[in-house]
Amino acid sequence: MKLAYKCTRFNYIARPPTPTTAMRTRLLLAWVAFLLFGCLHTSSTHDLPSSEHTDQQYASRQAAEPPQLQADGDSSSGSGGGGGSAPWRATPPVWPELFKAVLFQNRTGRLALTTLYYDWKRGANLNIIASQLNKAGAVWDLEWNNGTSFIFSRDQPACKVLHFDVGILTPDWLANSTHLGQMETDTFVCDAWTKADFINYFADVDTARPVRWTFLGSSAEFHVLEWSEGQALPRKLWQAPSYCFGNTSSAPTELDGEPLASGRMFRLRAAHEVQAAARAKHQQQRQQQRQWQQEKQKQ
Repeated sequence: MKLAYKCTRFNYIARPPTPTTAMRTRLLLAWVAFLLFGCLHTSSTHDLPSSEHTDQQYASRQAAEPPQLQADGDSSSGSGGGGGSAPWRATPPVWPELFKAVLFQNRTGRLALTTLYYDWKRGANLNIIASQLNKAGAVWDLEWNNGTSFIFSRDQPACKVLHFDVGILTPDWLANSTHLGQMETDTFVCDAWTKADFINYFADVDTARPVRWTFLGSSAEFHVLEWSEGQALPRKLWQAPSYCFGNTSSAPTELDGEPLASGRMFRLRAAHEVQAAARAKHQQQRQQQRQWQQEKQKQ
């Protein structure tokens, strides 16, 4: 009996694992692997910032960085034509060096159509002033950069020669003017500028082309009907007629008109202002240089 029992026990011990035991072993190993993978995933997740934390850091960096200035052609605050936002122009517009403009002129009821040719490289400026219904004919006002002006008529041999201390307006004659804001004039949204308490100038906010300007002293208004950059006057028309070089007079004649006088007065005032600004800039530079020398000596 004892021998049989031992054999039975020996056979039981030597018997291989049953399928149930193997399945339990596999499940136990799978559970251990699952726990290990979960711990590793949790630790790596804690090392990465959350999306909310990342957004807060980005907002903080954006607040610390200085704002970027928008380009002149980009849209910014302000109203513009067509319902869109208009580009902001921090400085007054500058005239092109060559252009043709057709202007409707109104002087307290006296109307005229003026064709303006401007050629900075040639150093000349021409106004052809046609009166309403040709009542007074057309007056040609030819100005040169050396200060000489010829006022003449091509319908009759009448001419007057004037001399000024200044030449034609420079392309940047609107420099140092004061910005009055944006307003609508002649159905265009414009940047308004004023200078020397003498002229108001309105430029389209989208193109910087002039729309209108007004001489404040005489209330003379000039409305721009056509503006063609790069259009030149034929060379022969820049030449004053031969009777301008004979017995001409500087006394007042029927060729003198208020528009011409206003334009010349503005040229004089603009030239004086440019000279004053140049002197002020030179004095400022000298003062800065003296301060720099004094600081250098102290060191």
